[in-house]
Amino acid sequence: MTIMRLRLSLAATSLSLVAAVSAVARAGYPPAVSPAALNAAKIEAIKSFGAPSGEVASQNVADAYYLGGKYDVARARHLKFLNQYPASPLAEKSEYYLADTSYRLGIYAESLLVAEAFVAKYPSSRYAGHAHLFRALSMFKSERYTEGLTAFGYYLNRHRVAGLDETAKVYVAESWFQRASYKEAAVEFRGLLAAYPKSSSKALAQFRIGEILLRSNNPADSRGELEKILSDPEMSPEFKSKALYMIAESHYQQKNYRSAAKCYKRIIDDFARYGEAPHARLGLAWCHLGERDYQSARAAFSAFSAKYPRHWASADAAYLAAICVYLAGDNESAASDFAGFIKSYPSSPRSADAYYYTGHAKYRAGHFAEAAEIFKNFAKKYTANGLKEYADFMRAECLYKTAEYDLARRHYSEFTERYPASGLADDAYYKIALCHLKRMDLALAASVLADVTSKYPSTETALSARLALAEVLFAQGKKNEAFDALKGAYLKHRGASAQFLIDAQTASLYAKSLEWQKAADFYESALNVTVSSSAAREETSLSYALCLVNLGRRADARKALARLLSSENVSTAAEALFRMAEADFDERDYKSASAKYEKIVSAHPSARSAPQAMFRLGEIAKQDGDLSRAYDIWADIVEKYPYSPVGAQTLAEAAQYLRDNKKYDKALSVYSKIESSYLYTDLARGASLAIAGIHRETGNSGLAAEKYERIVSAAPPAHVAAEAAFALAEIKAERDETSASPKKTRAASAFLKVAADYPDTDFAAESIMRASAIYDAAGEKSLAKEMKDRLAGRYPSSAPAARLAVEAARVKMNAREYSAAIDILGPASAGRSEDSARAQKMAGDCYFKMSRYSEAAVEYLKAVYLFRNYESIASEAQFLAAKALELKKDRREAVNAYRRTVDFFPGTLWAAEADGRIKELSK
Repeated sequence: MTIMRLRLSLAATSLSLVAAVSAVARAGYPPAVSPAALNAAKIEAIKSFGAPSGEVASQNVADAYYLGGKYDVARARHLKFLNQYPASPLAEKSEYYLADTSYRLGIYAESLLVAEAFVAKYPSSRYAGHAHLFRALSMFKSERYTEGLTAFGYYLNRHRVAGLDETAKVYVAESWFQRASYKEAAVEFRGLLAAYPKSSSKALAQFRIGEILLRSNNPADSRGELEKILSDPEMSPEFKSKALYMIAESHYQQKNYRSAAKCYKRIIDDFARYGEAPHARLGLAWCHLGERDYQSARAAFSAFSAKYPRHWASADAAYLAAICVYLAGDNESAASDFAGFIKSYPSSPRSADAYYYTGHAKYRAGHFAEAAEIFKNFAKKYTANGLKEYADFMRAECLYKTAEYDLARRHYSEFTERYPASGLADDAYYKIALCHLKRMDLALAASVLADVTSKYPSTETALSARLALAEVLFAQGKKNEAFDALKGAYLKHRGASAQFLIDAQTASLYAKSLEWQKAADFYESALNVTVSSSAAREETSLSYALCLVNLGRRADARKALARLLSSENVSTAAEALFRMAEADFDERDYKSASAKYEKIVSAHPSARSAPQAMFRLGEIAKQDGDLSRAYDIWADIVEKYPYSPVGAQTLAEAAQYLRDNKKYDKALSVYSKIESSYLYTDLARGASLAIAGIHRETGNSGLAAEKYERIVSAAPPAHVAAEAAFALAEIKAERDETSASPKKTRAASAFLKVAADYPDTDFAAESIMRASAIYDAAGEKSLAKEMKDRLAGRYPSSAPAARLAVEAARVKMNAREYSAAIDILGPASAGRSEDSARAQKMAGDCYFKMSRYSEAAVEYLKAVYLFRNYESIASEAQFLAAKALELKKDRREAVNAYRRTVDFFPGTLWAAEADGRIKELSK
C-alpha cells in the first residue's frame, strides 16, 4: 500500500512538472510597449530626467523603469503618482499600469482588483481591452478557472486587442483543461492547431490533446497524438522529451512495462539535459519493479539516488531500493538496507516506514525477538504514523511465534480494544483463540472462535474460525457439534474457495474419526472444485491418497501419489514419495520403504517430510535390531533439523521414557540436547525444568535449586519462571521441615514472593495457599487466616480459592445455611478449575434444597455449559437441571433436559438415569 502511494506521488509530480513548464506558464502577457525598449539604454534614460518634477516627468520615470523590466520600481512609482496626482488626467494610465505591473510581479489578487476597478471607471479607455485581458489572466493565475472562462469570453467578444487573440485562446483552452473539462479543452486545443498551425502554442496544444486522451483512459490514441510531436522537426527537444515521457507513462499505466522502459531509456539517452530525464530513470526502475525484476529495480533506484543526491526523490528512491530487496525475499539484506536508509536519511518521511519494514524483514527472517523489539519501539516513537496499528499487531505476532502465548494473547486483546474498527481486528480475535488452543484451553478457544464467527460472520477470518472451531469441538469429543459447525459454514460462506476448504476440513475430521470412506467422499468433492491455490489442492490430494490407502485401495492411492511426483513444487513431490514410502512401511515392505525414505533424505533434504523420513529409517534400523544405527539416525535429526517437530518429539519422548524408568543419567543427557538444540522454545524451557526436576528426584536439591535459579534469571515466559520459583520455594520448605531451625515459616516468604513476582500465573494463588498451610502447621493461625483471606480477595476464582470455598460451603450446607453457602460459592464458580465446576453445581444444589427449582435449574445449566469438559460434574448437573424442572411441574422442558443428558453425556450413569425418567414421563 505504501509503495503504491509512493508510485502515484511520483507520477503526479511528473505530470505537474509538464504543466509547470508548459507554454502557458512561459507565455505571460506581452508588454504594452515594444519589447525593443527592454534594454539597458532605457534604464540609462532615467538619469536624463535628473530630479524630475511635475506630473509628466513623474510618470515618465515610472515608464522608464517599466520598459527596463523593473516592474517593482515601476509599480511603486505609479502608486506614488496616483497618491500625488489623484485628479490628474494621466491617472488613467498609471491605474492601468498598476494592474499590469502587479500581474507581472505575481500579485494576482491586486492585479484583478485594480483591473476590475479600471474597466468600471474607464470603460472606453484605450487600455480597456488590455485591462479586461489582465482581469481574465489574473483569474486564471488565481485558479478561478470558471470565472476566468467568462472573463476571457467577454474579452474575446467585446474588447479584443490586435495580436493577442491567440494568447487569450490558449488560456481559454488551458482553463478548460485545469478544471478537468477535458472534452471542452480538447475542442479548444484542436481549434488552436487549426487556426494557428505555425504558432508557438502548437507544441502545447498537441501535447495537451495527447494528455487529455491519456487522462480519458484512451492511451492508444494518446500515443498517436504525442507521436506527432516526436515526428515534427519544428517541435523543440524540450517538448519532445515531455511527449516521450507521457508516452512512456501511458505504456506504464497499461502495464506494458517493456514498451515503457524503451521510452524511458530513450529519454535518458537522447534528452538527458531536460527535466524528464531524472523521472525517466525512476520510471525505468518502476518498470523493473512491475516485472518483478527486483534486482534490476534495486540497481536502478540506487543509481538514481547516487546520480541525483539532491533531487527531491532521492530519498524515496533509496527507500524503494530497500523495498525491492524486501520484495525479493532477501530479508536479512532488506533489514540491513532499511537500517542504512534510516542512517542516511534520518529526516525523510520514509524513515518511519523503513523502521517498520526493518522489523517486518526481521520477522520474515525468523528473528522474532528482534522484530518484537523494533515493533515495540516503532509504536512508542511514531505514535501518529499510519503503520503504528500494524506494528502493534506484528508485535503480538512475534510473541506468538516465540511461543509467548500468554503475552501474545494480552497484546492481541489490547489491539482489539485499541483498534476495534481495524481490518486486522478479526485476525487478532482469531489469534487470541489460537493462543488458548496452544495452551490446550479448548473451552476458551472454542468460546473465542464462536465470538469471531459472530462478530465477523462473512469474512475469510470467520471461515478460518469456523474450521478451527470444528477442530476444537472434535478435540473435545463433541463430534456431532463439530460437523454441525462445518454444515453451518456451508451456509455462511459461498464460493469455490470456501467450499473447497470446508470440504477438506470435513474430510480431515472424518479421517481422524477413521471413517475413511466418508473422508474420501469429501476429499473427492473438494478436488472437484476449481481453486486457484495449487498448493492447497496438492495437499488435499495427498490426504486423499492416505484415505485410499486406509480403504485398502492401495493401487488407486499409488496412482494418485504418482501423479504428484511430477509436481513443480518440490515439497509436494517429496511428500508424495514419502506417502508412498509410508504405504510400503505399513505393508512391512521395509526394503522398498527404506529406498524411498533414503531418496527423500538425499534428494530432498529441505522437504517437510525429510526429518520424518529419517525418523522412519531409524525405526527400520530398530526393527532390524541395529539399535546403534537407529540412535545415530535419530541424533542426526537434531543436528540436521534442529527445529523439526519430529526431532523434538523423538527426543522429548525418549527423555520422558528414560526419566519415567529412572534412567536419570541418560535422561539428563537427552534433556540437555533438547535444551541446547531448541533454544527459546517451550520444549527447551520444559527440558530445563525437567533437568531441575530430575535433580530433585535424585536428591540433589542443591543442583536443582541452582538450575531453577538460572531458569528464573533467564527471564523466560512468566509461567515458566513462576514454576521454577515455586519449585525453589518448595525446596526451601523441604529444607525447613528437616532442619533443626525453629524458623519453620521462612519458606512462606518464598512462596509469597512467587505470588508477588508472578501475580498473573496459576502459581500465584497456589503459592498463597502453600504459605497459609505453612503458617497453619506452625500454629500461626492468624497469619494462616490472613493468607486465606488474601487468596479469596485477590484470586477468588482460582483453583485453591475454589477448593477453600467448596469446603466452607459444605460446612454451611450441612448446617442448612444455604443462602450463606451460595454467597461463598459465587466467586469460586467464576474460575475454570474442577473445583470451580463443583462450586457452580453446588450453587444449584443449594437452590434445590431450598425448593427454588427455577434458580436451581439455571445454576445447574451454567455448570453444564461452562464446565462441559468436567464430564462427571456436568452430566450430573444436566440431570439435576431436568429433575428441578420436573419438580417445578414443567414436564415438557424436563423431558427435553433429560434428553440433553442422554445426548450430551452418552454412556454415563446419569444418561441411564435420564433415559429412565424420559420413559416414565412419557407414559
